[in-house]
Amino acid sequence: MTGKIVSLSEECAEVCIVETEKSCGNCSACPVKNRPEDIIKVSPVKNAKIGQFVFLHDDRNWINKNKATALIGGFISGVIIAEALSKIVSFGAYRPEYDFIGGGIMVVIMMFLIKATKPNYFFRMELTGEETRGHD
Repeated sequence: MTGKIVSLSEECAEVCIVETEKSCGNCSACPVKNRPEDIIKVSPVKNAKIGQFVFLHDDRNWINKNKATALIGGFISGVIIAEALSKIVSFGAYRPEYDFIGGGIMVVIMMFLIKATKPNYFFRMELTGEETRGHD
């Protein structure tokens, strides 16, 4: 996506999402916008100026995009780990509900992981004309 920086602060930048790099001075009445709610907050970068065009990239990882799949996978892996531990270590009598307790513990761990990796803003911006450097 392409956007134009409307305002800047140290914590965030407001970017008006536009289809093309044609710009009128007023983003609230801009004819090239997609929707009226196209002014979003993103994480700022250094050397950005108001009125500059930027590229917007998604800032979320796979776990945050697919929360339900991650939680179901966490539950299943918790059940498998609890079952494997019950085969290795004998706890006396076999109790199948221990598997579900292991799955529940793994779901709680996954919920903390999802909360910890959640980005502050859903998009990050990259200045137009900025060369991306790879690892040497």
